[in-house]
Amino acid sequence: MTILQKLQQFYKENNFKDDGCVSDDFFESKFKLTTLKIPNSQFRKDVIHIHNIQHILYNCDTT
Repeated sequence: MTILQKLQQFYKENNFKDDGCVSDDFFESKFKLTTLKIPNSQFRKDVIHIHNIQHILYNCDTT
């Protein structure tokens, strides 16, 4: 399975959009008592796939 296929599988299993939410204007960061809605900067859009690949490589969940 290719990295792209693994990413697509990861997105599907974690209920993310097919593009990993890169096209979203905002993302949510959840904490114990609150959730913050944060602008999805261009830098984050450019590198989020690397972060997601780390989840796959290290078998980490998204919590």
